[in-house]
Amino acid sequence: MRLDYRSVLFSICLIELLVACLAGIYALSARPRRRDLLLWALSYVMLLLGTLLVSLRGLVPDVIGVVLANLLLIGFLLFILAGLRSFRGRRSPWPWMAAAAAIIVAWMSYFSLARPDMLSRLVFYEVSIIALGSWAALEIGRKPGPGLKIVSRVIAVLLLAIAALNLARLILTLSFGVPADLLESGSWDAVMLVFNGAVAATLSIALILLHLSVLNEGLAAAARDRELLVREMAHRTKNDLSLVDSLVSIEQQSRAAADPAGSARLEALRDRIRCLSQAHDRLSHSEEPGMVMLEEYLKVIAEGLPRRDGVSVVIRFARVAAPFSYAAPLGLAMNELATNALKYAFPEGRGGTISLSLRAADPAGGRTLAELEVRDDGVGTRWPPEKPGLGTMIVQSFASKVDASIGYSFDGGSVFRLSFSLPSRSDRDRPPAPPAR
Repeated sequence: MRLDYRSVLFSICLIELLVACLAGIYALSARPRRRDLLLWALSYVMLLLGTLLVSLRGLVPDVIGVVLANLLLIGFLLFILAGLRSFRGRRSPWPWMAAAAAIIVAWMSYFSLARPDMLSRLVFYEVSIIALGSWAALEIGRKPGPGLKIVSRVIAVLLLAIAALNLARLILTLSFGVPADLLESGSWDAVMLVFNGAVAATLSIALILLHLSVLNEGLAAAARDRELLVREMAHRTKNDLSLVDSLVSIEQQSRAAADPAGSARLEALRDRIRCLSQAHDRLSHSEEPGMVMLEEYLKVIAEGLPRRDGVSVVIRFARVAAPFSYAAPLGLAMNELATNALKYAFPEGRGGTISLSLRAADPAGGRTLAELEVRDDGVGTRWPPEKPGLGTMIVQSFASKVDASIGYSFDGGSVFRLSFSLPSRSDRDRPPAPPAR
């Protein structure tokens, strides 16, 4: 069965139209727009127009069906090469490309119009495609980036495949003889064109994947930089808070004898500063940027509570990861509740136990439900108090920052529960809503 050469070319045009639209839409939708994407999109427009003009050969003048068509087809690989050089951060060889275009026009015009010679045109075209395909393969295959090796090598193989197909086509044409007209070539030549079209279409997808790989690599690098920045900022903030703690300590010591009440208030302030400092310390050592392991953080705060004879502190913290914005308010609230229990739950030297616990329930709708409890077996207290003190206001303020509800009960002592839900990963990754105007 003999394939109709013109029908094959029209079929290839339909595929190239889809590819050109895909490459064009992707290049125009990329933000910011990149020169390499625009050059690749333009190259596929040139390939489509060149193939279309070849299919119309005999119906249009030779200056269009031969000269312009061959210029566009060779220009396809010229612009692919220019895009690859731009992708690698190298200047495109525009003077060489302009010189190559002039040579193509001159050669094709002479051997099509002045002295028609199919063999001269065919050899020049095939050699040009082989040279440009090999050059482009060398350009992208040479020292690819760490995350781009696979895609770069696939593109290099596809470009070498184009060069190899045209080399085989040239050898077969010379072996079986050059037809008087291209449209009279045998079925094997039409099959070669089909393979060429398939490889060119696959190349467009590989080029898009190359650009996507660059974007992914850039996002990964940005994430790493952000993680380092978060750790560094957390570490510096911890050091600054430690400096503030030292300054408050000096002030406290200077007032210890003359103003015991003021010294006690400064000690409470130091406890709160240390809570914030520990939160930033946990953040600087976190495996996931912006996240803190609550049980580790709360355990450090619990171990730093003042000790009192006859009163023991029991901790039971479940392993829960929380955003940093949740850690500091919860740590400060627990510190206030535990400190108040140490001060007021065991009057007149009475002994007892303070239990600190953190529990987490199964996620509901992607959000983890958690409960922080401070329990003592002391004398109990009224909640909320008739005259809220600073500690009460701190607990209520920080509970509201994490949308926690405060529950209180008396069960042989005071029991405070802060119930809250932790955001899911999708909620954490979602950008914040713009402020209302």
